[in-house]
Amino acid sequence: MMFSGDETGGLVADYGTHTSKFGFAGEDCPRSVWRTQHDFSTEFSKGIAGLSEGIDPSDHPIIATVPWDLSDKEKIQWTGKAFELNAPAVYLLRSPVAGAFAVGKSTALVVEVGASSARVCPVYEGHALLKCTRSSTELGGEQLSKAVAVAVGSQLAAPAKNAAKEKVALYRLRVDDIKQTCCQVWRTPPFSASSVPESNRGEYALPDGKIVRLGSSRYELCESLFDKTSGIAALVYDSLSACEPDLRRTFAQEIVINGGGSLLDGLGERLGAELSLRLPHAFKPRVVSPGSTIERKFAPFVGCSVLASLGSFQQLWLSRKEWDEEGERLVIERFVQ
Repeated sequence: MMFSGDETGGLVADYGTHTSKFGFAGEDCPRSVWRTQHDFSTEFSKGIAGLSEGIDPSDHPIIATVPWDLSDKEKIQWTGKAFELNAPAVYLLRSPVAGAFAVGKSTALVVEVGASSARVCPVYEGHALLKCTRSSTELGGEQLSKAVAVAVGSQLAAPAKNAAKEKVALYRLRVDDIKQTCCQVWRTPPFSASSVPESNRGEYALPDGKIVRLGSSRYELCESLFDKTSGIAALVYDSLSACEPDLRRTFAQEIVINGGGSLLDGLGERLGAELSLRLPHAFKPRVVSPGSTIERKFAPFVGCSVLASLGSFQQLWLSRKEWDEEGERLVIERFVQ
């Protein structure tokens, strides 16, 4: 049985560690985004609820991203839950592979900077090289938000421990906005606070007119992302070193960076500069990212959306009939990325 993302309105589900996204294949961005609850059935139900009224899951094949390290056993479990929810066909795609497809590449070194972690995964001809993947839970956007909260603590009153949830949520949103608005990555290493001109010290205006000043810390806070031994450049270098020698140059010249934590101004330029200092001169590292903020933030969703709309992809769907007849074997064979 063949399905077309365009003709049947294929559904796209991207389950991230921080937020989940849901929408239709062929669209540039998700229709609904919410805080991840880490349960496939719950996430799928919330995704359906966030779409137009009258959506019947049995009419729409679903393509979903899965974590890069999802095991074959877990893939089978995820697929089974999708069919329990009446999906007529299913396809699972590892998030780094989807991120590569988002920028039209089947081979790339994908750097995902998410909310709770950062990971580097080489993708070769549409397949994730898991043994060469490197990750860190110390480099996510949430860690940087915590550092920003400390830096502005004396200027931005934190809510009390027993404060209402709404007040705590508003405070976190304010800290995240300060991070996105003011924090920048110093493009050329090494960073020195004395190099920051007085005219370039970040300020953030609160609704009451009060000004929060970060000073040179707007750059200094981001330096933890480039620690020499545990930063993003170190992860990339370690991942490249684990790849086959004849692929290292190719991956170094096709570095794709995405994720909500990658929205910091100057991140891509700094990563390229750091890698130029670490790698042999002949490698000439090249870092690219989706053109818009939406595309970078929702890259795995975009990659799935594009893929599910391609005519050449339609034969890859796993149908309910195939699942009923020999599902577990086909899951392992077909979802090999």
